[in-house]
Amino acid sequence: MFYIKKQLITLVILLIVISISFISEHLGVRWYPMLDLHSSFASILYGLTLSVSSKGLIVTLIVLLLISAGSRPFCLNRLVILVGCLLVALAVAWGTKTVVKHVTQESRPYLEQLAAEGKIPSTDSFYQLKEADRGQLIKSLKLPDTPAWLQQHLTKEVNYSFPSGHSIAAITLVMFFMPIWFSMRRPGWLVGLLVLWGVGVCYSRLLLGLHWPGDVLASSIFGSVFGLAMANIFLLYQRSRSSNRPGRRIFSSRKGLFD
Repeated sequence: MFYIKKQLITLVILLIVISISFISEHLGVRWYPMLDLHSSFASILYGLTLSVSSKGLIVTLIVLLLISAGSRPFCLNRLVILVGCLLVALAVAWGTKTVVKHVTQESRPYLEQLAAEGKIPSTDSFYQLKEADRGQLIKSLKLPDTPAWLQQHLTKEVNYSFPSGHSIAAITLVMFFMPIWFSMRRPGWLVGLLVLWGVGVCYSRLLLGLHWPGDVLASSIFGSVFGLAMANIFLLYQRSRSSNRPGRRIFSSRKGLFD
């Protein structure tokens, strides 16, 4: 039902790929500083990060919904239910992230690096400042190895590290749309691109110095639970509607979300 086998295989692959960062860290790999932050590749990673920022998330949601759409007449009821399930998943993810950050109070990798270089006295003293003052402090630093666009971004990344809000949002989206796209019989390569995007967001957070591997791994687990749960609730709703009309599938190969 609902392509459960494909869901599980995709979940396992995603978590294995992200777990590589966690395992490698314990083998001595330092994910930050590793990358030349002035490189074009760093800019691409920044773009992935922005795709789940406050403004970028809206664009990403629109793109994912448009991909889910079919070519037949618009169905408002189905859209409302789907968006409702999606917003619940994202809201639970955001709430979980917010609560856990305040409980764990883990400092970010780039702050640990700045403290080691003597750019800030210590991470403890940094977090004793008000959040606005932390941003001003980061803005005032001379960081020749950090491009201006990243330093500007760092002024907004001054809260705690665990878990990763960007990662939990990305994986929630991946695991929400993946089962739905399977049920819609969307091409496998399209689902693969979706998963690749989610993994890319997670690794962008590592390589830009914003999170530890444990942060993104935990966020991926949280996001997978929330996304899969709400996606399958939506599919159960669709199945219940289809059962009242014998002979209809939840989604046909030619239909989309709005059919």
